[in-house]
Amino acid sequence: MPPSPAEADSADLGRHERKRWQQRDHLADTAWDLFEAEGYASVTMKRIAATADVSKVTLNKHFPVKESLLRHLFHYKLREA
Repeated sequence: MPPSPAEADSADLGRHERKRWQQRDHLADTAWDLFEAEGYASVTMKRIAATADVSKVTLNKHFPVKESLLRHLFHYKLREA
């Protein structure tokens, strides 16, 4: 897997890679908002994809399971700190 923005200066990342990480951050933020509002157990991957306005295939390409969304979100929030 290519380096995350935390591992490489964002100026070193190409446009495609920056967009990929922005998409991943958006999906994780959307999932977190749903988890907070509706509870982790009741939120489905299908619901996350619909709320984020992406296909379920796109969501699964980035995050195959809900736990991977949480993992990304925790790393993403730590990057911002």
